[in-house]
Parts: sequence; structure tokens; C-alpha cells
Amino acid sequence: MDGGHRFNFAARARGLLGSNIRGLLNAVPFDDVKGMIERIVAHASIWLEAIQGVNSWLYFDRRRAQKAIADKVRAFFDELMPTHPVELVVLYTHGWRTDFHNPDVDYDADNRASNDHEYAIREACALAKTIARDASMVDSALNRLSTSDAHAVFPFARRLAELANHPVALFAKALQIAETRNEPANRQFFGGLIAGTDQRDPPKARDCVRAALQSPTLNNDAISMIGSGKLQPDDLGVVISLLQSGDVEPSHCATLSYGRGLDRLSPEQIMPLLDELGRHGAKGHWAVLDIVSMYLHDGKPLSTVVAEKVKNTLRARDLFDDISRQTTDGYHLEQMTKLLLKQGKIDRKFATALVKQLLSICRLRKTEMFYAFDEPVRSVITLVLASLESRLIAAKEHVAQPDQDKTPKR
Repeated sequence: MDGGHRFNFAARARGLLGSNIRGLLNAVPFDDVKGMIERIVAHASIWLEAIQGVNSWLYFDRRRAQKAIADKVRAFFDELMPTHPVELVVLYTHGWRTDFHNPDVDYDADNRASNDHEYAIREACALAKTIARDASMVDSALNRLSTSDAHAVFPFARRLAELANHPVALFAKALQIAETRNEPANRQFFGGLIAGTDQRDPPKARDCVRAALQSPTLNNDAISMIGSGKLQPDDLGVVISLLQSGDVEPSHCATLSYGRGLDRLSPEQIMPLLDELGRHGAKGHWAVLDIVSMYLHDGKPLSTVVAEKVKNTLRARDLFDDISRQTTDGYHLEQMTKLLLKQGKIDRKFATALVKQLLSICRLRKTEMFYAFDEPVRSVITLVLASLESRLIAAKEHVAQPDQDKTPKR
């Protein structure tokens, strides 16, 4: 067996053992668990999974343990913690933001204050100031995080870029590191660098985006890179050009609206992107509905121009031509219809066209589409017919009422 395989098996073994540290602390004498961890740390140095396991035990289980044991575990936690700022950042950003807790706080289901999900993020961001002042630490952070599998690294990267003397050079160096490796670049890390640069100098953030688009390592993540900063109308122009050249898929564009990314733009400013998406067939149409759904999510009023775009999209002849649809598409179909009904944007003519469009999924050649959309289509048709029926009843009642103004005077 060669050294590479031994390393892979060793890493897997550490991962499996590390994921069960919390359970071992509850089931096995503490000294035995401590000895096992110390033997592995002697070979592997910092053991992230073990530190995470001990941290979880302190947060969730310490209250039920004897004080003497709890004190020993707490002291052992300090022994395991790295001291170098970059290693600490690697630890704090390794898992999800809710995975690592304040080691001096106990979980309390009745006390919301104990559910501090931002502890690790705060600790990592606080270290950014120390790291940004030291060029060797900056280089170390870039080397450790550019192609890492860190899940919560975005806030740290954003803060590092905010503090860096030359954020564009920082981004370029991180990109250069990623381009020399076989591992994929960490999109969160690069997105955070762009967001931090945008916070202090938006034009320089655009320089970072352009560098990402020209890089074979990040060009497939063009949309997420563009959406990392505060979107400007010109940014949407870049997205449109990428759509036209075929460098991005229409479905990727929907991510621009996630996290309220398009909120600061007016309906007129996002319309060129929606129009371009509409020229890319079914995938483009569903991306339009996805974007509009998120854009209006916080109760933003439905403007006339957006309402007309939604109506044109819903009755597009090729709307149901793509059979590889996402489960959320049916939801967006219902939500957009409800919104149009609520705003009084569906008249008899449009309702007829919409019902005809929806019933097209019953054609034999669209079997897969039928099973994907039968429930939401049934719901939408029911909503539309009920709305038309209520309007008809209201109209009949209005006609039947005597016209008080024309009652003969005696």
C-alpha cells in the first residue's frame, strides 16, 4: 500500500472517530477518550473534528455531567485549541456557522440567548484584523482557505478584504493559488473577498469580478462572483452578455436574486435581464419566475412592467418544453398566479390563455412534465376558475340591483 492510500485511510479514520467524540465522552471514561485523542494529535497535530466534538459536548452535555468531569473536559478543550490566528480561523470556518459554540455557554432550550449561532463567525472576523496586519499570515490564510472545504468562510473573507491594504492584489494572489491546485476553489471565500472589496470600493470589486471571469478556475462560478457585491445595473449587463455568449446557463442567473440581491434595483433596471432570459427557452422562463418570486418576496408592490413580464412568461409557448424541472417551479407557478389574482391582473382573456397553456401538460409527449406539474397546475386552474366565477356572480348581482338613481319620484 503506498503512502497516499495510507494517508487517505488515516484521514478517513480520523474523520470517523472525530465525528463520534461527543458520544464517546458520554459513554467512555474521560481519561480513555483523552488518551486516544492525544495519541492521534501527536501524529496529526491539530485535529479539527476532535475539537468540534469536545466543543459540542461542552455545549450540549456539560450540564448533565459531574462538575469534576466537566472541568476536565473544559481544560482539555483549551489544550486542543490552536494558538496561531490562521489555524483558529480554519477551525472557526470549517463547519457551518451553527456548529461551533462558545465553550463557556451551555445549551438551554428555554433561553434563546444560549443559541448564539454567530459565535464562530465573530471569532473568525475578529482575527481578520490581526491577520491583515501581517503579510506572512495573509499568505498563510490564502493558502489554507482558497481551495478549502470551509463552509462558513464568507464573513471572514469579506472582513479580510475590508481590512487589506490592496484588496484587488489580495484577490489576485488568492486566485493565483487556486489556479495551481487540483482542488476546486472555495466559492464562499472568493465571494467574500469580492463582497469586502465592494464594501470599500465598488469599482475595485468589479476588477475582481473581471479577474474571476477570465480565470478557468472561477469562470464557471461567474454568477455567484458577480452577485457577491452590491449589484449595479452594469453588472446585469455583464450577466446578459454571458447569457448571449452561452458562458452561463439561464438557471444560474436566478441566484442573483437570492439573499435579496436584486432588492436595490428598480423593476426597470432588472427588466433587460428578464427580457434576455425570455429569449432562452423554457429554462429562461422558469428563471424569470424564480427571480420575480424572490424579488417580490418581502411584499414589494407588483409594478405594471413586472406584471406584464410574468403574464408573458406564463403563456410562453415553450414554457413546458424542458422536462428536467425543479420541484420549486410548481411553487413559483402557484405563487405568481396568486399574486396576479390578488393584484387584479388576470382578466378573462388572459385566464383563457393560461388555462389552455396549463392543460398542455396533458399531451402524451409531456408525460414527465405532467407528473412534475399535475398538482400545481390543478391548484392554479382551480384558483383562476374560482376567481372568474366570483367575478361573474358579482357582476350578475350588480345588474340585478335596482338603480336607485332612476327610481321615479312621487
